[in-house]
Amino acid sequence: MKISTRLSLTLLFSLLLSVQSHASIPTTAKGMWIWQIWTHGTLNSMITTLESGGVTWIAVKLGDSNSFYDATGTGLYNWAATYGGFAAVIDSFHTHGIKVYGWQYVYGTSKWSGGGTEAGVTNEILDIHGIDGFIIDAEVEFEASGMTAVAAQYLNAVRAAHPNSFVALTSFARVTGQPIPWTTFLSQCNANMPQAYWALRPTSVSSEFNAMRNDFESWERTWINQGYISSIKPIVPIGCENSQGETTYQMRYGDIQQFCDSCLSSGYAGVSLWDYTGMDTMNWRDYSNSWQNVPRPTPEVTSASISSGDTLQVFDSLKVSFNTGIDAGSLDSSFTITPHVDGKLIMNPDFTNWIFAPDTLLAPSTNYTITINTSATSIIGTPMNNPYSLSFSTGPVDTAAPGVIALSPADGGTSVSKAYVEFILNQPVNMSNISSRINFVDSTGKAVSFSGDQFRVTPNNLSIIAIRATNSLTPGMRYTVTLSPGVTSYYGVQTRKPYSTTFTVSSIQSGGSVIEGFESSRGAWQQPSASPLTHGVDSASSTFNITYKPYDGFQSAALQYQFDSSNGVCAEENSQGFDIASSGSFGMWVFGDNSGNELDFIFGSTSNNVVPIDTINWYGWKYIGMWRSNADTSTALFKGLAIKRLPNSMLSSGTIYLDDIQVNGIVTGIGENLADVPNSFTLDQNYPNPFNPTTVISFQLKKAARVSLRVYDVLGREVATLVNEREDVGSHAVTFNGDNLSSGVYFYRLEAGSYIATKKMLLVK
Repeated sequence: MKISTRLSLTLLFSLLLSVQSHASIPTTAKGMWIWQIWTHGTLNSMITTLESGGVTWIAVKLGDSNSFYDATGTGLYNWAATYGGFAAVIDSFHTHGIKVYGWQYVYGTSKWSGGGTEAGVTNEILDIHGIDGFIIDAEVEFEASGMTAVAAQYLNAVRAAHPNSFVALTSFARVTGQPIPWTTFLSQCNANMPQAYWALRPTSVSSEFNAMRNDFESWERTWINQGYISSIKPIVPIGCENSQGETTYQMRYGDIQQFCDSCLSSGYAGVSLWDYTGMDTMNWRDYSNSWQNVPRPTPEVTSASISSGDTLQVFDSLKVSFNTGIDAGSLDSSFTITPHVDGKLIMNPDFTNWIFAPDTLLAPSTNYTITINTSATSIIGTPMNNPYSLSFSTGPVDTAAPGVIALSPADGGTSVSKAYVEFILNQPVNMSNISSRINFVDSTGKAVSFSGDQFRVTPNNLSIIAIRATNSLTPGMRYTVTLSPGVTSYYGVQTRKPYSTTFTVSSIQSGGSVIEGFESSRGAWQQPSASPLTHGVDSASSTFNITYKPYDGFQSAALQYQFDSSNGVCAEENSQGFDIASSGSFGMWVFGDNSGNELDFIFGSTSNNVVPIDTINWYGWKYIGMWRSNADTSTALFKGLAIKRLPNSMLSSGTIYLDDIQVNGIVTGIGENLADVPNSFTLDQNYPNPFNPTTVISFQLKKAARVSLRVYDVLGREVATLVNEREDVGSHAVTFNGDNLSSGVYFYRLEAGSYIATKKMLLVK
């Protein structure tokens, strides 16, 4: 059996930083949110009640605009003082096996800018002795209101004071139907805690649970893919009683138990309830009885990422899947690998999938055996009946140096003003100091600041190094990005030469009328699995979501795909479609993933008309347009788009982003008038000519075609490839840079379908 899931050491190291170095929330427990804790009776009576209901962690509200921890004479401060202070209160809970998390409420206002009252609350609570961590309750509007910098400031303060504490993100806004913009929080939190707040608002328990689960898990995949979080993190779904006065659906006895049981049977690690204040006897008894009727299977290994006798590379990890959630501590003590290798066990949210991540490379050409003995137990304490064992070997050391196999933008190409640059290497490399090996300069040699957009190793062991300019670049200016020698593979072999791309920044503005900007809900957009065109994909990993990586505005759409066959198609359709009958052209902004897969547009109502548009050989935003008169769009109804796997594609999984779907915009990158459709193929004389060192070569296409534009010296040797891809109908312009060539005569040759033309130019230095 081939390995189905492999993680690179670089990714694993980032996982270890986020998972292993911090405390974790109880994995098998029921929790309770306690709002104004000082109104709930004595400490001992509260502990007795919580224990009777099986609660093993609580979230205590530490501060917001109406509840200040540091306000003498009010709330928590006074109440805790009667028990010797809040640190003593925490010790009392700990004595009874109950963990205590501080709950901070974040509003969509500038509470922390300039040292507001909530900043004071934060500063006070960060020094509480014995607290198990913090849960940040961020309202939906927080980051949407431009509070990203404040969020980062707040999280940095928490992490500086408690570098090893558990920090979770949650919200008292129902997940279902509501986009979640807390990307700043996600980057520094250990866990995401979706809430079905005021749960059971719909017509049934099952509809509430399914809505919560489906929507959140879809967002979780989006967050991972976008790089906001490096792994799936522990999830604690939230149930709720009806103290908030809902009238749409009156809760009955058994509803809370059914909701909680659904959570456990679906593989979630825990359940918590809001809130202690409003719990009546019926609801408390219902919550106390939850998880009692769920089957407790005996743990056993159901699959592994390899079969006995397989050969791994020395940097590979090993994944083992169980039929039920496994307790972390028991698995850690029961797991052995012979010969011994130091490493960590990393889990997924439901604790059924575990990855062994070696701390160092495995030894080459060595036989290994892993064993899990019967001391491993499920998250509810059921032990394994039989031990598990698996043997494998490692291959020899690869002595080949890493090399770049794809660049975007292509050398001599163009990019939009917020430039993205990507290098793809043919083997896994160490990403730890990769930024220091990247040099980004303009044509005058001035350094350009940039940030890492993604540094990762793909499942098929390619390395992706992608950056983006921190600030908008200057239209018309040339920029060069160089990846210096010395990038190191997992085997310690370094790249031996620099890799570089020089591109010109385009001033392109699409200029059309936007018919879908994704700034509102996703509306009639469906999941890829709903399209009859979709086939050969993993439906669970192929999704469509609204996200926060826009070309324009605040939101865009993300189409994530994972092919499981060589001819798969991931199609995304809108059930209503968009009428474009009166438009001359049609297009959209697409953030490509440089996968080498094909991008298609889908038209039609009853029958789908798929029009191939482009090969996704770029990384970053690009406007993709087409003339309606040059495509068979008989019904003039745009339905969606598709990603088709090509035989030579580099990536079998990835994500493209969509924004500003529009009509009557430009079709090519130089902003030609829509009425000026070329009626012939033409190759123009370069300008200026003679030139030093750059010149522009223009050509016109009367219809879309595969285009090759190459430069040769007087001996017929190719010195540059300027274009080698499918181009749309219209006028095109390419900048040629002869900086590395000597003075003399050169020829440029255009091939577009059956049209071939050659012209001469003179480089004078």
